[in-house]
Amino acid sequence: MAPYWLDFEKEMMENLLLERDIMVILAKGLAQRSLLTNFLRLHCAPTNLVLCLNATDSAELYIESLEAQGIITNKYTVHERKQLYKEGGCFFITSRILVVDLLNQTIDSPMITGLLVGDAHRVTDTSVEAFILRLFRESNRSGFVKAFSEDAYAFSNGFHKVEQVMKLLYLRKLLLYPRFHMAIHSVLAQHEPEVFEIDVALSPLMKDMQAALLVALEATLNELKRSCKDLDETELTMTNALTKALEFMLKKQLSAIWHRLPHKTKQLTGDLTVLRQLLAYSTRYDAITFYSFLQAQKAQNGQQRTPSPWLFTAAADRLFTAAKKRLYQLNKTKSAIELTLEPNAKWQAVDDLLREIRDTPSAAALRGGTSTLIMVRDERTCSQLREYLYFGGTDMLRRRFCSYLQQKGASSFSTEHQLLLQACGIAPATTGPKAAKRKAPAEASPGEMASYGLSLEELVLLSHDGNAKKATSAGPVGLLARDDHLVLCTYAQAKKCATLLEDLQPAHVVLYDPDVGFIRELEVYHAHYASAPLCVYFMLYEESAERQAYLTEVRREKEAFEKLIRQKEHMVIPLNVYDLPAHIKAKQTPQYSLDTRTGGRAKIHLVSTRVVVDVREFRSALPSMLHREGIVLHPVTLEVGDYILSSQMCVERKSISDLFGSLNNGRLFNQAEMMTRHYQTPLLLIEFNPEKPFALQEVGEITTDIKHSSITSKLSLLVLHFPQLRFLWSKSPQATVELFKQVKKGHDDPDVEAAVAVGSAAGANSSSFYNMNAVDVLRKLPGITAHNYRKVAAHVTNLADLSKMAVADLEPLVGPTNARKLHRFFTHNVNS
Repeated sequence: MAPYWLDFEKEMMENLLLERDIMVILAKGLAQRSLLTNFLRLHCAPTNLVLCLNATDSAELYIESLEAQGIITNKYTVHERKQLYKEGGCFFITSRILVVDLLNQTIDSPMITGLLVGDAHRVTDTSVEAFILRLFRESNRSGFVKAFSEDAYAFSNGFHKVEQVMKLLYLRKLLLYPRFHMAIHSVLAQHEPEVFEIDVALSPLMKDMQAALLVALEATLNELKRSCKDLDETELTMTNALTKALEFMLKKQLSAIWHRLPHKTKQLTGDLTVLRQLLAYSTRYDAITFYSFLQAQKAQNGQQRTPSPWLFTAAADRLFTAAKKRLYQLNKTKSAIELTLEPNAKWQAVDDLLREIRDTPSAAALRGGTSTLIMVRDERTCSQLREYLYFGGTDMLRRRFCSYLQQKGASSFSTEHQLLLQACGIAPATTGPKAAKRKAPAEASPGEMASYGLSLEELVLLSHDGNAKKATSAGPVGLLARDDHLVLCTYAQAKKCATLLEDLQPAHVVLYDPDVGFIRELEVYHAHYASAPLCVYFMLYEESAERQAYLTEVRREKEAFEKLIRQKEHMVIPLNVYDLPAHIKAKQTPQYSLDTRTGGRAKIHLVSTRVVVDVREFRSALPSMLHREGIVLHPVTLEVGDYILSSQMCVERKSISDLFGSLNNGRLFNQAEMMTRHYQTPLLLIEFNPEKPFALQEVGEITTDIKHSSITSKLSLLVLHFPQLRFLWSKSPQATVELFKQVKKGHDDPDVEAAVAVGSAAGANSSSFYNMNAVDVLRKLPGITAHNYRKVAAHVTNLADLSKMAVADLEPLVGPTNARKLHRFFTHNVNS
């Protein structure tokens, strides 16, 4: 916990406490964690019950600093959850568990003090969180709702998305806290850490690779614009192509027409993603790793029907040539190879920086903290940098290159490969897996050690499982003072260890890779601990795509907040957000009678339409849509089917991906068999994604041939085996609701206990259910059909009694014609 609150943190907390229902959108890396922690600490009393949604992934960050709190998941039984709710406090809970508990009244909604909703930008009209808020506000008008988000860009997309989310969460107040907010800027400007920007120059070969990739990226982007006229070209810029923003834009624009796009357009879309990744990898990873990525991409394209166009351009030749030259070069006679093994320029910059830090007085000894913290993008970068600090650049790359050649040696017998083996000192006979044995650190020669001269174990790295609460140091690093320590950490690990900076208290922080969120965290941390000096070293490649991508991310967030500020000025919020939900109004809408004897008076019909739903279905949007239309849901665990519409009507819902998977593994055939056994009207609902085309397969995939791998062939086989199975095709959850309402007309409501017992052990042992082996035999008898076998089974004890019945006794059950067929089958002489 910070020693005191900053002024803007006090302002945030005051607004959070004064406004009952509020949404707060902050810039990445500001005070969201401390804001939530302090708010939860104020509500940890047993007299309160505060539930946190959309935050179970980061729950451990808050639980560590709170008392008697936990995460409520399906590991707890219904009785245990009831007890936890009664004890009160603050709990993190999964949305699916809470919505089921609200529907089943496991939790008494009026006893909830309030709800906290994290990642509010993910809330949509079909999300479970919106469903929960609807249920919550039906019976609880006094509880508070606080929503939080750190993704302003997600709110700035679409048509007034922030307004829609606030309506779904029943909120009236919006607070925006960008980095340029006056209260935040004034505080952080007074306690700025000492920042040194280290511009690292790209090597000539790295510049060649980057230039080639940018040319290929621009050419691919222009070709995509020409080949697809349906695209909005305003966002298709090279600036956006350097980040993941372009991928999201293309997915949003093309998802609805993806099935109609030609193969070339789809391939160009995938090539943009590949080229962006290669552009990031070219500066992030070592030369050997990047070259192996290039070779893997080339081999993968060679297996495709039509390889990617960019691989046949001059830019691709330039890229592969530069990547190879970073590893080795052939002499003019091509009879010998010279190993170049070019290291990344940032490695040398880190080496020089650590030497400089070694010669500066460290403040870590004064407060018992860590001297230097190096933050990197991912585990691969962390591993490479740790290996460099141990072996040194030349020896590290030689080891990695030898390992690469040994892995490739089993499939390569070229002259160039043999020359490479000789240049690395590897005999051709030792290219097998056993040759990769590594010297123990104790046996390594002095030349194989880095200038730091210590083992890998003495370089500190946070645990890979991310469960470490506090980072611990394993030992000093050679060039640093004996009391100082060096810690390598990824940004993902830093998010899992909430108190990383407070625990380590570093005197020097090296941002090996740029990250906007962590930079803000450093600013806030230093504002809390302003008395302790902090030096931040910000590393970026000069004139690189890395720098441009970082600046683009900062600019996008700033523009998003500016757009939200303008929207807030003209935002339309309902005067009464606690008005009755739409589905309750629909049930209470007056229906006027046409009967003249009643004078056409209005009558309110409160019809309770019930549907039994399997609890696993609450991952989808359909239950929320059904509830919004006034259908009463009963969530239970079903052994047969997903939705029970009536006593004789069962529905198994399948998305397209689930349909393909269950057809391939045979699970759908088993499910269809169970539905036809227990229900008179089994239904298979095939529900499509509304953002994707309403088509089972692409036009080019549909053929007249019957194949065991064809989806249409498998569906045809399913229909042949289960002729009574009915198919419902729906293009969205909203369309499914209308289908259910039409299908359910004129049918009774299902019995919840009977639906639960179907297919279960209790149902199998119950006298109200049938001996399925006997039923299978019954259905194969002449005169017995899918429409009358249930009636027969309900009126006879066993097959022996059925065989003794006269035609007159059988006619009320199966009809005259079928009665004669059945009686003849049992009484006809076998030998005649």
